Amino acid sequence: MGGLIPELISSLLLTLAAGQDPAPWEVARALPGGLQRARAFAAVLADASGDSERLEAALGAAYECFREEERAYRVEAATTLAEAVHAAAGAGWSAHNLAGIARRAGDYPRADAVLEDELARASTRDERVDLLEARAIVAAGAGWRDQERALLGAALARGGEDACQMLGRIALAQGRLARARTLFRRLVERAWGTPQKEAAAPPWALRGWGLALLPAPPEPLGPPAGGAGSAPACYPRPAQD
Repeated sequence: MGGLIPELISSLLLTLAAGQDPAPWEVARALPGGLQRARAFAAVLADASGDSERLEAALGAAYECFREEERAYRVEAATTLAEAVHAAAGAGWSAHNLAGIARRAGDYPRADAVLEDELARASTRDERVDLLEARAIVAAGAGWRDQERALLGAALARGGEDACQMLGRIALAQGRLARARTLFRRLVERAWGTPQKEAAAPPWALRGWGLALLPAPPEPLGPPAGGAGSAPACYPRPAQD
């Protein structure tokens, strides 16, 4: 990042020396990171809205800056950029960016509202599944357990692999081993139907299935050594499925 700004300024100076006016997004891109640059990009994007070619170039530059602000965790600048980009692009990827920075900032209601609005506009099954799973992650972070389960169930009914994996992990943590086996086996069997076999399985599928096949830990005969209490939390009590 430190060497990038001088490089951009040099590029602008060369452009000016050649008798050409730099594009507005190039000028904005050369500004130091922070809220001032984010606001400059918001103005550039609004001005480019009537020209698809200029808008595409401006969106690309604005997205790069958004990623920089996000990595630096400059939340206000990243949010301003994400809002401007989503207002200009109105796409699923821009909605995910805006919801993502809102979630990282702890603004779960806004993150959910952005994804819910995009879900209402989704036109394909894959888009709807992706947005349902993203809303479930927001709900999990916010502690909205009923909403999390409902969203995961809706995504699972539409074939969502991430939803299947997340529900399997929840079942495993609750000691519902039969349910966990069913969910993880579904992912493993689906992967085995492809040429890549195990490599095609989602990251937790094989591990989750393997853990769900282990026998349930026995009930403790007494409190663990060192003090009163129940069995360690790493051994969930098996539940009735």
